[in-house]
Amino acid sequence: MELKESEETETIASNASTTLRNTKQEIMPAMAEATDMRGYNIYPSHSLEATIYNGYETLVKWIVGKKTVVIDGYVGTFWNRIVADLSREFEKQGTRVNWCFMDDFLKPEAAIEQLVQPFLGSEDSVWGTKTSLQLSDFYQMDALVNRKPNPAFSVNILIGTGAALSGWEAAMIYIDLPKNELQHRMNAGAITNLGKSSPEKPAAMYKRFYFVDWVVCNQHKASVLPHADVLADGQGIDWLTWAYARDIRNGLNALSQSVFRPRPWFTPGSWGGGSGSRNISRKLIKRNPIMLGLSSSLHLKMAWFSSMVASDWKCRSIA
Repeated sequence: MELKESEETETIASNASTTLRNTKQEIMPAMAEATDMRGYNIYPSHSLEATIYNGYETLVKWIVGKKTVVIDGYVGTFWNRIVADLSREFEKQGTRVNWCFMDDFLKPEAAIEQLVQPFLGSEDSVWGTKTSLQLSDFYQMDALVNRKPNPAFSVNILIGTGAALSGWEAAMIYIDLPKNELQHRMNAGAITNLGKSSPEKPAAMYKRFYFVDWVVCNQHKASVLPHADVLADGQGIDWLTWAYARDIRNGLNALSQSVFRPRPWFTPGSWGGGSGSRNISRKLIKRNPIMLGLSSSLHLKMAWFSSMVASDWKCRSIA
């Protein structure tokens, strides 16, 4: 297991410029352009007989109609940015929201360190042990299950990784994140491991993600996705796309009965690049220099196939 760190940092600018991704590869667009489809298509997609919504305005309208909502999601999600974007839309509509945050129910950092340490092996080794922990082990569950929605507010929201553990009788949104984007954020020091207050060196973070965080989050995701009402794509910086979970499930069921091609992930390596330079749009190569030359190799990875949210599908049928 080897972590290869990028040489340059990419800055994604929003209202304020903040370094959120460390990579030479551009972030996947909310909608692929026609020129991106020429030659070897790096954004393969599968059409849905349904609508994929683009933006927070439509999601807020849906939340207001439900009144009580839990927003769960994968580790590495930019929760603060999502809360800020949702809050702006709620303010436009004059809706009073009672926000509850999963971070408030985490066990003390020192206690979490004791929980995960047995699975991380020695500090100078890349090897560890697959954890036997569950996501609930990271939280003060008594306090969490005793936090109830406040009827004095028009909308109650519990948000953060593990929100479904609360047991609220509420509609559920699950925000997923592909691991390639998670690692770009990790390399920029823009996210932390579960229960950590600050980022560490990327190699140490990756090791903990691999042996602990991803294990407990994957188990949790598998248990809650059948009950989710909405699935959302969390890899955007300034955008969010979402769809009704039943439509995504139907699409996955159809996709599983045919041949499909995974979305490629370009990452630094010591070989390759020639075939990509001949078959991939020059526009894409210019935007993604990592695709060219001896410094690149093509790794085919299903960025979203391990999850129920097939974010690659958002290239089509966006409302």
